[in-house]
Amino acid sequence: MVESFLEFYGKHEISPVRQDLSDYKKHTERRRELYRHLGLLPTSFKDKKILEVGPGGGYNSLVIADWEPSLYVLIEANKTGINDIKRNFAGHPILEKKGLQLIEKRLEETSLDEKFDIVLCEQTIPHNKNQKDLLNKLDEFTKEGGIMVLTCIDEISSYFEIMKRYFGFQLVKGKEDFREKVNILVDALGPHKRTLSGSSRFEEDWVIDNFLNEAVHNSLFSMGDCINFFREKYQIYNTSPKIFTDYRWFKKIPEEDGKHNEVCLEQFNCLMHNFFYTEKIFDKRKSSQNLELLDLCKEARKWAYLNEFENKEIKKEMGRNIGKIIENAGYLDKDILNSLKDIYRLNKKEKLTIEDLGKNCKHFMKAFGKCSQYISLTKNNSI
Repeated sequence: MVESFLEFYGKHEISPVRQDLSDYKKHTERRRELYRHLGLLPTSFKDKKILEVGPGGGYNSLVIADWEPSLYVLIEANKTGINDIKRNFAGHPILEKKGLQLIEKRLEETSLDEKFDIVLCEQTIPHNKNQKDLLNKLDEFTKEGGIMVLTCIDEISSYFEIMKRYFGFQLVKGKEDFREKVNILVDALGPHKRTLSGSSRFEEDWVIDNFLNEAVHNSLFSMGDCINFFREKYQIYNTSPKIFTDYRWFKKIPEEDGKHNEVCLEQFNCLMHNFFYTEKIFDKRKSSQNLELLDLCKEARKWAYLNEFENKEIKKEMGRNIGKIIENAGYLDKDILNSLKDIYRLNKKEKLTIEDLGKNCKHFMKAFGKCSQYISLTKNNSI
């Protein structure tokens, strides 16, 4: 099993994170809205020092470069991604101003004298085994008063994706040819992605990254994990999707020593079920219910891992797990209930076909969690 996404990409000489730039204006609008959710405007980047770690092929980086930072440093170690960056940035005005620097190393191996106004790190911390070292390195490069942006994933938000992987594995089990596995999963799970409005990734890349990449089973990194890791040095600024509210009077907050992170963490435990299904929004519920759902989703990941990597027969255990998730979350919404019923039915089949997964589970096909969440944090000043 690979240590990280980077190792998997290098093994297969790929960078499956391409974005469709045929409508560049729309691509820019999507990125602008993400950063607006995070409390950042195009003017937040202009004439600022920006660091981005793991930009892949630089598809999203192009938008930030358009916003004219004074210095834009990209750290990317995947050779295929590096080549994509060079191709995508060919002729970009930022090159003429010598405002772009590309560091072809791992983050852990990088030393920089600069401190940055904004540090971006998308889709890099989850699924990595050395999260603590990476987070400390990001902190090292963030100036006091600066902003860090990270991606978070938890077991609840990724439940439907891990179940798609679990069933997809049954279709490719025993097959050696990588390309054959990709084609089978595109046929079986491509129809699922086509139900996801707004997705701009290529189906092949999506399949490879989510359903063949072994690093998916490494440790996740939730918003709760992020808050706890940085709670002494950073304050939560914003998130996408936006889930936190603070109704306190601003004049009262300094008397309470801020407590921004505590407010957010308490709300997170009562709201994390909102990440379970992408199109649904629910009221708060007891944190004990969500912690139970979290444990059940962790258990589902464990059974899927044992089936894929240790060849364990776990259908009965997975069936009981699905039943418990139905008891915990099925009441939330009929689409969730019907999706879970589809999963339960698929799990009972002795042998799955592409048609079973690609055509005959109309509710599960549309079931996605708010798998990746973004969080921005402000670094406290020492004074």
